[in-house]
Amino acid sequence: MPALWEYRPKLTNAYTFSRAFRPPFVMRDMHSHPFYEVGLVLEGGAEWIMGRRRRQLLRAGDLILIPPYKEHREELVKNVFTRLAWVGFTLEEKPSLPGWSLRAITGGPYTRDFERLFQTVLMESQSKEIGSPLRAELALQEIVVLLYRCAGGLKRRKTGGVAKTSEGSRQTAVADSAARQLTENLPVSVNVASVARDHGLCTPYFTVLFRRRFGVPPREFVTRARVARAKELILDGKHGTKEIAALCGFADVSHFARRFKAATGVTPGQFRARPIKATRGELAALGG
Repeated sequence: MPALWEYRPKLTNAYTFSRAFRPPFVMRDMHSHPFYEVGLVLEGGAEWIMGRRRRQLLRAGDLILIPPYKEHREELVKNVFTRLAWVGFTLEEKPSLPGWSLRAITGGPYTRDFERLFQTVLMESQSKEIGSPLRAELALQEIVVLLYRCAGGLKRRKTGGVAKTSEGSRQTAVADSAARQLTENLPVSVNVASVARDHGLCTPYFTVLFRRRFGVPPREFVTRARVARAKELILDGKHGTKEIAALCGFADVSHFARRFKAATGVTPGQFRARPIKATRGELAALGG
């Protein structure tokens, strides 16, 4: 039987908190509805309560799929400012539910995509522009596809007949995604807390995962990436020292020179003056 993501969903509703709230703000009482619902925590944390016993805690970047007619309610985490978003949809068919429905799913490397797609669904559902309903439903279908990826697209293992995502694989994917984000934005000042938040994690835990993957904390990783990029630009010969410092994200030429010498043992000028053949060999050995 085809999975949910293989059907074209029909949007029923889309809603996003206009600002962050915390208790004593009260959510809805226990309720159910005849459509599927995907909840997303944009900021803070909330608990999804299903029936009398089942509870799922979601933090920033986490999502949950609620099937039709399943009684549930949301409860904000005490003393935490929280923003939530929901999209609801129906399907013409009744596919079997995935085993991970009603469970917290971490957005990981797709966290930013989810935020963008939820916003697109909301905006297009309120728009009168040509093709708005279609664009909203295409964004909604992409949400469902990415939800399946996050829940089961990584390495799996069988436990009691239910496929579960490998925790190690998920952590590796998050660390790799963060590394790409950092290296693609070298000229920008590093904000580790922001990168952690983009991946739905608190800063300390994110730092642990990142160091476990790359052997160094995020800031040291960025410094090494900046030095490697600076070497490439020096060898290219098309940029001056001041311009290279800016392109690689160093505060100024003095900062660039200090970091570069600490990493290589020579100043940028000395590195530029060394024989190109030998320097290129050194750079290749360093993976630059």
